Amino acid sequence: MENVNSWQIANIIMANALTVWVIKMALKFKDKTAQRKTKTLIYGLDGVGKSTAAELYCQKRGLKPVCIDVDDTNYTNVPILDVNFNVDKNIALNIKNVILDIARSDEYDTLIIDGVGSLLELLTPTAIKDQRAYLIRSQEFKKIWKCLLKANVNIIFVGQKDLIVTEENESSKLAERINNMVDWKYWCYKTKDGEFKNECTKWRGKKEELY
Repeated sequence: MENVNSWQIANIIMANALTVWVIKMALKFKDKTAQRKTKTLIYGLDGVGKSTAAELYCQKRGLKPVCIDVDDTNYTNVPILDVNFNVDKNIALNIKNVILDIARSDEYDTLIIDGVGSLLELLTPTAIKDQRAYLIRSQEFKKIWKCLLKANVNIIFVGQKDLIVTEENESSKLAERINNMVDWKYWCYKTKDGEFKNECTKWRGKKEELY
């Protein structure tokens, strides 16, 4: 009986080991040696140099950006994409197509979305006046974010005070989500003497200067 029990135990151990091995073979792991794509938020009040900061941020890191300039700001050396925002239901799809074009491009590797707060407003359907509008907005933004992650492109969000999240500030859930999604955050501001400054408020690994 003891020999039989020992044989059974051995078989159970072998079966468990085989199960663990099969599970490990089935799991897919991320390549830790692959370069992590940039997910950055540059934010601040109007007129504090956020767009210029985004451009300099890319120059410092050797990124090759294009921009969806929702707020129609002023970029000197970054190409501005022509995206159709006229039809509510097509906006997310149009942006997803842009992201996929960047992913297939050898010329560009980074998407700047300048005016992410304005983009969120554009994703809110104007024909719906109740809470469903905000649910649709959240779903549409989620489609854009999933496409960004799948396409593996660098993303830089540029936002104004509606992206500032503090305990005192009644920010939107999507603003909080964007703040949580990014690895890097830079707060841009202007001193009383008119000097443009910035501060890194969130970072991954080693803290870095904006530019």
